[in-house]
Amino acid sequence: MATIDDVAKKANVSKMTVSRALNNPKLLKDETRNRVLKAVKELNYRPNMMAKGLVTKRSNTIAILIASISNPYHPRFVQGVEDACYENGYNVILCNANAKKREHEYIEVLKDKFVDGIIFHHLNITKTEAQELEDTNIKCVYIDNEVFLPDVTNMLLDQTDGAYMATNHLIKLGHEKIGIIHGALAFDNQEKDQIYEHEFQFTIWNQRMEGYLKALTKNGYKMNKKYMLLGDGGANNGIRRGKAAIEKMVGGKEGRKEFLARADRPTAIYAQNDQMAIGAINGALACGLNIPEDVSIIGQDGLDIGASLYPTLTTVEQPRYEIGYKAALAVIDMLENNKEHDTMNIESKLVVRESTCKNNRDK
Repeated sequence: MATIDDVAKKANVSKMTVSRALNNPKLLKDETRNRVLKAVKELNYRPNMMAKGLVTKRSNTIAILIASISNPYHPRFVQGVEDACYENGYNVILCNANAKKREHEYIEVLKDKFVDGIIFHHLNITKTEAQELEDTNIKCVYIDNEVFLPDVTNMLLDQTDGAYMATNHLIKLGHEKIGIIHGALAFDNQEKDQIYEHEFQFTIWNQRMEGYLKALTKNGYKMNKKYMLLGDGGANNGIRRGKAAIEKMVGGKEGRKEFLARADRPTAIYAQNDQMAIGAINGALACGLNIPEDVSIIGQDGLDIGASLYPTLTTVEQPRYEIGYKAALAVIDMLENNKEHDTMNIESKLVVRESTCKNNRDK
């Protein structure tokens, strides 16, 4: 295995010149740099990146820390991060922080490994933790952190506006009685098998509730608490709980006729994420309802699977790939250009498919 001494000898230069050719090529004349690089190629020399990192305190590595790797929201987001990093010569480490203890341990490990940056996606990083990372000079981007962190680089998604957009779409279709399937709005210490997200992820569901209520109020409508249905925003239980919520509301196949005859029944449902919306469609179909003729259903997030359902899911899409790509570029910009802290706002868009239609019941 070739060493830096072998390269220096073959190129007839010093070890320092070899190091400069690999790390700061602009400092060398073209003829010298090309001679060194030719020797590197002929000898198949691979620098010791660990040793290099100990000297430079840089690893050309960016980490992603997420709460649940099983959540279908994350693949496109991670792909965006990876593409931006690959295009700019950075490696990626993916960390599945499914408990606060594990999250803390990952942060300590990443510090020891000299990662250059960390992208936190929808976690509950505290101000103290953020300051400690700032002190280590690790460049971080915080995407929809549970609490807003000042003096850091934040990326904020339009959760409230997205929910407003979804609800307003139903209103424009003539729906006045609009139910909602929502995630956990506060901590429930009675819940069995508590998953990590349920210990802290309340802001997103409260923001989306705010957007839903804002759309109703602006158009002169009220929420019927009877049709405020508790679902589950988690990756594993979202579809199951969404299905159960609709089946309970309708009363199963046996309750279908009675449900359809109710004067106050919702003609549309806004589900706070696509998993709950998919569950709602499954539940409605299991009860014998026609979607969207009997009940229109809309989700939020824009998961890829929504386009493969029957009926296909109308949703408010968050640009997950773009979020990941921009987050990675923000870290790289801080590393290479000393970019100042910033707050980036990401907008969503309405994607109309088959699960919503005009309301003819009240006309």
